[in-house]
Amino acid sequence: MATYTNRPISKACQLAELKNRGLVVGDDNQAIEYLGSINYFRFACYLLPFEIDPATHQYAVGTSFDQIIELYQFDKELRSLIFTAIQDVEIALRSRIIHHFSMSHGTFWFLNRNMFKDKSIFNTTLQKEWNEVNRSKEDFIQDFFDRYDNPHFTASMENAGGCVFRSIVEDIRELCRGQREEVRGKGFWPATIHVS
Repeated sequence: MATYTNRPISKACQLAELKNRGLVVGDDNQAIEYLGSINYFRFACYLLPFEIDPATHQYAVGTSFDQIIELYQFDKELRSLIFTAIQDVEIALRSRIIHHFSMSHGTFWFLNRNMFKDKSIFNTTLQKEWNEVNRSKEDFIQDFFDRYDNPHFTASMENAGGCVFRSIVEDIRELCRGQREEVRGKGFWPATIHVS
Protein backbone atom coordinates (compact mmCIF):
# COMPACT_ATOMS: atom_id res chain seq x y z
CA MET A 1 0.00 0.00 0.00
CA ALA A 2 1.07 3.56 -0.68
CA THR A 3 1.40 6.47 1.73
CA TYR A 4 -0.94 9.42 1.35
CA THR A 5 1.27 12.41 0.54
CA ASN A 6 -1.18 15.03 -0.76
CA ARG A 7 -0.91 18.33 1.05
CA PRO A 8 -3.89 20.54 1.89
CA ILE A 9 -4.67 23.24 -0.66
CA SER A 10 -6.68 26.45 -0.46
CA LYS A 11 -10.31 26.67 -1.56
CA ALA A 12 -9.20 28.75 -4.56
CA CYS A 13 -6.79 25.97 -5.60
CA GLN A 14 -9.50 23.36 -5.10
CA LEU A 15 -11.79 25.35 -7.38
CA ALA A 16 -9.03 25.75 -9.98
CA GLU A 17 -8.54 21.96 -9.96
CA LEU A 18 -12.26 21.38 -10.49
CA LYS A 19 -12.25 23.86 -13.39
CA ASN A 20 -9.22 22.09 -14.93
CA ARG A 21 -11.26 18.90 -14.88
CA GLY A 22 -13.99 20.56 -16.92
CA LEU A 23 -16.38 21.92 -14.29
CA VAL A 24 -18.13 25.08 -15.49
CA VAL A 25 -18.15 27.77 -12.79
CA GLY A 26 -20.18 30.95 -13.18
CA ASP A 27 -19.12 32.80 -10.02
CA ASP A 28 -15.73 31.91 -8.52
CA ASN A 29 -16.31 33.77 -5.24
CA GLN A 30 -19.66 32.09 -4.63
CA ALA A 31 -18.17 28.69 -5.54
CA ILE A 32 -15.31 29.20 -3.05
CA GLU A 33 -17.86 30.15 -0.40
CA TYR A 34 -19.81 26.93 -1.09
CA LEU A 35 -16.64 24.84 -0.90
CA GLY A 36 -15.94 26.43 2.47
CA SER A 37 -19.36 25.36 3.73
CA ILE A 38 -19.80 21.99 2.09
CA ASN A 39 -16.24 20.63 2.10
CA TYR A 40 -14.37 19.72 -1.06
CA PHE A 41 -14.59 15.95 -0.61
CA ARG A 42 -18.33 15.97 0.05
CA PHE A 43 -18.82 18.18 -3.01
CA ALA A 44 -16.60 15.89 -5.10
CA CYS A 45 -18.83 12.91 -4.27
CA TYR A 46 -21.69 14.64 -6.07
CA LEU A 47 -19.44 15.01 -9.13
CA LEU A 48 -18.75 11.28 -9.47
CA PRO A 49 -21.74 10.54 -11.77
CA PHE A 50 -20.48 13.27 -14.10
CA GLU A 51 -16.94 11.87 -14.46
CA ILE A 52 -16.23 10.57 -17.96
CA ASP A 53 -12.71 9.40 -17.10
CA PRO A 54 -12.09 8.06 -13.57
CA ALA A 55 -8.30 8.15 -14.10
CA THR A 56 -8.14 11.88 -14.93
CA HIS A 57 -11.40 12.85 -13.18
CA GLN A 58 -12.54 14.77 -16.25
CA TYR A 59 -16.19 15.78 -16.19
CA ALA A 60 -18.77 15.54 -18.96
CA VAL A 61 -18.99 18.64 -21.14
CA GLY A 62 -21.36 21.22 -19.67
CA THR A 63 -21.19 19.92 -16.06
CA SER A 64 -21.65 23.03 -13.95
CA PHE A 65 -21.00 24.01 -10.37
CA ASP A 66 -24.62 25.22 -10.09
CA GLN A 67 -25.86 21.81 -11.29
CA ILE A 68 -23.89 20.07 -8.53
CA ILE A 69 -25.13 22.55 -5.91
CA GLU A 70 -28.73 21.83 -7.00
CA LEU A 71 -28.06 18.10 -6.65
CA TYR A 72 -26.52 18.66 -3.22
CA GLN A 73 -29.50 20.79 -2.10
CA PHE A 74 -31.96 18.17 -3.36
CA ASP A 75 -30.10 15.44 -1.47
CA LYS A 76 -30.03 17.57 1.69
CA GLU A 77 -33.78 18.24 1.54
CA LEU A 78 -34.59 14.61 0.78
CA ARG A 79 -32.46 13.45 3.71
CA SER A 80 -34.23 15.91 6.00
CA LEU A 81 -37.67 14.64 4.91
CA ILE A 82 -36.62 11.01 5.41
CA PHE A 83 -35.21 11.63 8.89
CA THR A 84 -38.36 13.52 9.87
CA ALA A 85 -40.52 10.62 8.68
CA ILE A 86 -38.34 8.09 10.53
CA GLN A 87 -38.65 10.14 13.71
CA ASP A 88 -42.44 10.26 13.36
CA VAL A 89 -42.59 6.48 12.84
CA GLU A 90 -40.34 5.89 15.85
CA ILE A 91 -42.45 8.11 18.13
CA ALA A 92 -45.72 6.54 16.96
CA LEU A 93 -44.40 3.00 17.36
CA ARG A 94 -42.85 3.72 20.76
CA SER A 95 -46.09 5.34 21.98
CA ARG A 96 -48.18 2.36 20.90
CA ILE A 97 -45.84 -0.20 22.45
CA ILE A 98 -45.63 1.70 25.74
CA HIS A 99 -49.39 2.16 25.86
CA HIS A 100 -50.06 -1.53 25.17
CA PHE A 101 -47.67 -2.83 27.80
CA SER A 102 -48.84 -0.25 30.34
CA MET A 103 -52.46 -1.29 29.84
CA SER A 104 -51.62 -5.02 29.94
CA HIS A 105 -49.00 -5.09 32.69
CA GLY A 106 -49.33 -1.87 34.67
CA THR A 107 -47.70 1.53 34.53
CA PHE A 108 -44.28 0.32 35.64
CA TRP A 109 -44.13 -2.87 33.55
CA PHE A 110 -40.57 -2.06 32.50
CA LEU A 111 -39.42 -2.53 36.12
CA ASN A 112 -40.57 -6.17 36.05
CA ARG A 113 -37.43 -8.29 35.59
CA ASN A 114 -39.57 -11.28 34.57
CA MET A 115 -40.71 -9.46 31.44
CA PHE A 116 -37.21 -9.82 29.97
CA LYS A 117 -35.59 -12.96 28.67
CA ASP A 118 -32.04 -11.82 29.38
CA LYS A 119 -31.58 -10.48 32.92
CA SER A 120 -28.29 -8.75 32.07
CA ILE A 121 -30.04 -6.80 29.30
CA PHE A 122 -32.77 -5.91 31.79
CA ASN A 123 -30.14 -4.55 34.20
CA THR A 124 -28.28 -2.67 31.47
CA THR A 125 -31.49 -1.21 30.07
CA LEU A 126 -32.70 -0.15 33.50
CA GLN A 127 -29.38 1.57 34.23
CA LYS A 128 -29.43 3.28 30.84
CA GLU A 129 -32.98 4.53 31.36
CA TRP A 130 -32.14 5.67 34.90
CA ASN A 131 -29.23 7.71 33.49
CA GLU A 132 -31.58 9.22 30.88
CA VAL A 133 -34.11 10.20 33.53
CA ASN A 134 -31.45 11.79 35.73
CA ARG A 135 -29.95 13.69 32.81
CA SER A 136 -33.26 14.89 31.41
CA LYS A 137 -34.40 18.49 31.65
CA GLU A 138 -37.93 17.64 30.44
CA ASP A 139 -40.63 19.46 32.42
CA PHE A 140 -42.88 16.39 32.73
CA ILE A 141 -40.07 14.35 34.30
CA GLN A 142 -39.28 17.09 36.81
CA ASP A 143 -42.99 17.44 37.56
CA PHE A 144 -43.24 13.68 38.23
CA PHE A 145 -40.38 13.77 40.74
CA ASP A 146 -41.77 16.91 42.39
CA ARG A 147 -45.00 15.01 43.11
CA TYR A 148 -43.84 11.41 43.68
CA ASP A 149 -40.88 9.75 45.36
CA ASN A 150 -41.74 6.12 44.59
CA PRO A 151 -40.88 4.52 42.25
CA HIS A 152 -37.77 6.34 41.11
CA PHE A 153 -38.86 6.29 37.46
CA THR A 154 -41.50 8.29 35.67
CA ALA A 155 -44.62 6.47 34.59
CA SER A 156 -44.16 4.77 31.24
CA MET A 157 -47.28 6.45 29.84
CA GLU A 158 -45.51 9.79 30.30
CA ASN A 159 -42.29 8.45 28.79
CA ALA A 160 -43.95 8.03 25.42
CA GLY A 161 -43.43 11.69 24.65
CA GLY A 162 -40.07 12.23 26.29
CA CYS A 163 -36.51 11.13 26.39
CA VAL A 164 -36.93 7.86 28.28
CA PHE A 165 -37.14 4.59 26.32
CA ARG A 166 -35.20 5.70 23.29
CA SER A 167 -34.23 2.05 22.97
CA ILE A 168 -37.70 0.61 23.58
CA VAL A 169 -38.02 -1.01 20.16
CA GLU A 170 -34.65 -2.70 20.56
CA ASP A 171 -35.51 -3.83 24.09
CA ILE A 172 -38.88 -5.30 23.06
CA ARG A 173 -37.11 -8.20 21.37
CA GLU A 174 -35.87 -9.25 24.80
CA LEU A 175 -39.34 -9.65 26.24
CA CYS A 176 -40.28 -13.20 27.09
CA ARG A 177 -43.06 -15.36 28.55
CA GLY A 178 -45.33 -14.78 25.55
CA GLN A 179 -44.97 -11.00 25.67
CA ARG A 180 -43.51 -10.91 22.17
CA GLU A 181 -46.76 -12.34 20.81
CA GLU A 182 -48.57 -9.36 22.28
CA VAL A 183 -46.60 -7.04 20.03
CA ARG A 184 -47.71 -8.84 16.88
CA GLY A 185 -51.03 -7.81 15.43
CA LYS A 186 -51.91 -5.25 18.10
CA GLY A 187 -51.96 -2.23 15.83
CA PHE A 188 -48.48 -1.05 16.72
CA TRP A 189 -47.90 -0.03 13.14
CA PRO A 190 -49.98 3.11 12.61
CA ALA A 191 -52.34 3.28 9.65
CA THR A 192 -51.05 6.77 8.87
CA ILE A 193 -47.93 8.66 9.82
CA HIS A 194 -48.22 12.43 10.00
CA VAL A 195 -45.02 14.00 8.72
CA SER A 196 -44.47 17.59 9.83
